[in-house]
Amino acid sequence: MKLSKRKTLTKALSVLLASSLLITVAGCNQPKSTSASASGKKYAEEITYDDYEATQNFQGLQTGWFAKIIKDKFNIKLNVIAPNMSGQATFQTRSAAGNLGDLVSVQKVDLSNVVKAGLLMDMSPLMKDHGSNLSKYPVAINSIKSYLKTDKMYAIPNGLSTLSPTEPNVFANGATVQTQDGSAPYLRWDLYQAIGSPKMNTMEDILPVLKKMQDLCPKSNSGKKTYGFSFFKDWDSQAMKNVWSSFPAMYGYNMVTGTSTILTNGDSSKLDVQRLDDENGLYYKTLKLYYQANKMGLVDPDSPSQTWNTLTVKTKDGQVLFSQWAWAAMSQYNTTDLGNATAPKGFEFVPIADQKYWDGGNNPNGSGGITAIGIKAKDPARLMDFINWLADPETELMIANGPKGSTWDVKDGQPVLTDFGLKVHQDGKTQMPESLGGGPFEAGAAMSAMISQNSINSILNTPSTSSLWPSVLDNSATKLDKSWQLAMDAKNMIDYTKKHNMLVVSAGNDYIPPLDTMDIKSERAICQKFITNTSWQMIFASNDAQFNSLWSKMKSQLKGNGWEDIVATDMKISKDYNAACQQVINTVK
Repeated sequence: MKLSKRKTLTKALSVLLASSLLITVAGCNQPKSTSASASGKKYAEEITYDDYEATQNFQGLQTGWFAKIIKDKFNIKLNVIAPNMSGQATFQTRSAAGNLGDLVSVQKVDLSNVVKAGLLMDMSPLMKDHGSNLSKYPVAINSIKSYLKTDKMYAIPNGLSTLSPTEPNVFANGATVQTQDGSAPYLRWDLYQAIGSPKMNTMEDILPVLKKMQDLCPKSNSGKKTYGFSFFKDWDSQAMKNVWSSFPAMYGYNMVTGTSTILTNGDSSKLDVQRLDDENGLYYKTLKLYYQANKMGLVDPDSPSQTWNTLTVKTKDGQVLFSQWAWAAMSQYNTTDLGNATAPKGFEFVPIADQKYWDGGNNPNGSGGITAIGIKAKDPARLMDFINWLADPETELMIANGPKGSTWDVKDGQPVLTDFGLKVHQDGKTQMPESLGGGPFEAGAAMSAMISQNSINSILNTPSTSSLWPSVLDNSATKLDKSWQLAMDAKNMIDYTKKHNMLVVSAGNDYIPPLDTMDIKSERAICQKFITNTSWQMIFASNDAQFNSLWSKMKSQLKGNGWEDIVATDMKISKDYNAACQQVINTVK
């Protein structure tokens, strides 16, 4: 499953057993609660809150088992608003109306603008009576205050972690462990073995491998043509996402938040960057690789017009032979309901010898986004109780694994998945009991996680997510996973890359880039459009001459629209980001 980002789909919930206490909010400057009725019933009035989620891929009224839990506990419903689904103009439209949402989750880089626009409430007055769990993270909360240069509490970081910032921020999918943001080659392992498991020394070696796999398996389950690569446009922003977040990341380079013109190596001991317009750089090399792949019939011709959702359907059908993200392939195809992992067939990590894979480290002060209360939210005390509940250790287990007693339980002091829990985590579509709200398990909670699910849970002293429980890692390996483990002599992807010195970790840190000046912001938007549009055109160029011509034209367009000014700005951001990484590394030594 994909966890929110890093682009994340959070599976949630477990029934809290603690009884509720009547809320009273005192003080003339505090938001008033309308939760309590004269009869003493808590949250007597049902409220539907708009939940603005900047990184989610679900939109609409939350249903199913999570919806039942929050309805029973808080008498609320959540209407998820996701610009990934409705379009990025949603942010501007709602901001202009002065109401981004009642609950708000945006990336840290956007926080200053949201606060300046007066769209968020100061939660400080609510902390005393409604923030018992959140108060355990004062450093993280203060990091947001410092960034905003205010004593007011406008937001709480998401993805708070208790783990070392120099360790990769991992989650597990079967026996293969990968990060949410990192990229690596995931190939149809059964086909790769069937063609003799050829060694790949460089990224270019993947093309003949995929061609042989395609020749061996030319049709999907439904009889459609298979392709090595299949792309989508939904997540394009700084540049073409399927380019900069694929092979460049497999060589240790990532695009630091706030930049759009350079790729930065994860080894922060030195400043190692590549410009996107460099013919010797990985962005260009990846474009050329995909162009060559298209000439070989390895690129899905529907790519320019399809969405992420379209791609997932094709992945499940077996039309795609390669994925750069573990969660995008394994959770879609390596499932028991499709009968693949036990066949065995499915996606597994296949290393390329000269690669070093980029991973993001854990951040004690949160990773990615923030959670806040909208300025026009009704009954903010109730919302604060809800946010505080999300940071409760019992809720952490619930959000990661489902309802205790149904999908998981504790045996001999250790958390284990029930038979039902194993089934729902494997296929996601299994229906939950009506007593727990019904609906497919995968409906989950389409909202950002307050606590990183790989963090050590204080109740059970294990990671909150079942995918990293010893009982699951030891017992849930499928025939497919075991085939990979035997061939690779490793437990999982992280184990393999550590053994072979193939991992580059950017230490988790609190660095937030400065806002662009108006000139840079305008120039950046223009240049991003040139790069993204040209990248798509180059991949599908009809010949070498057109490929080269498109690249030359793009470079001329960039030069005439402030490209060098943006590069200079991004170099400063990258330098400061590296310094923040090194500061964290020096602190934990």
